[in-house]
Amino acid sequence: LHIHRSIDSVSKALAEWTVSAQFEADATLSHRYGEGSRRRWVADTQARISHLSQALAVRSPELFVDSVYWMREAFVARGSDAADLELNLKCLRDVMAAELPVVVTEAAVPCVERALSALRTAHPHAHAIEHATDSHGGIDPHAGHNH
Repeated sequence: LHIHRSIDSVSKALAEWTVSAQFEADATLSHRYGEGSRRRWVADTQARISHLSQALAVRSPELFVDSVYWMREAFVARGSDAADLELNLKCLRDVMAAELPVVVTEAAVPCVERALSALRTAHPHAHAIEHATDSHGGIDPHAGHNH
């Protein structure tokens, strides 16, 4: 069974259900993220589901965990609350557990759980990432090189 194909085939529905659950759990989201926020959350959630599917396809859950670290950094950089990302992932986990076949959830849910745990910790390469970034937020091509 190709678990990633099972997820891909229902990713739009999973994203819709996830965002519905998320907006039910936190009624302030519409107000805080503005007009069209639900549509953007669905699109972003569908992208997250795609990252999850790709990580499962290559049997590397760490790829999804790493993508969640980067998502968190993007949330913070945009002035958004990383707790909203955490809620989104919790809702995704719950929707998958409720709606997908057991064989799919046995692979996908632990991967999302690992990402949720990772959200609560610093990225293992945070220092290297910070060191390789110049003062304007771009990558410093000379970081880590001795000249």
